[in-house]
Formats: sequence, C-alpha cells, structure tokens
Amino acid sequence: MNQGHAAGWAPVADDNAVDALLSTHAQGATVYDTSDVYGLGHSLRLLGRILAQVS
Repeated sequence: MNQGHAAGWAPVADDNAVDALLSTHAQGATVYDTSDVYGLGHSLRLLGRILAQVS
C-alpha cells in the first residue's frame, strides 16, 4: 500500500508467488526482471526469499 492505495499488480499470495519463482528456478531460469517500483520493492523481497532458499 502507498498512501492508502494498492501498489501491486494483483492480489497474489506471497507463498504462491514464491512457489512460482521456485518452480521457474527449478526449470532453469537464471534471469528475473523486476524493479523496486513493483509493489514498492515487494517483488525484490520475494525474489530475495527464493534466492536465499536456492543458494
């Protein structure tokens, strides 16, 4: 949320997003395109969660 307004793309549960990222990593993905403005940095934090799990 940013000043009371949603700042993300869709109401996706974090665990579902992490599961999807882990699945893409398991299938060989090595590049993830994200930005600090996606969800006010939330996308970067989720990516950090999966990278910590696979490193």
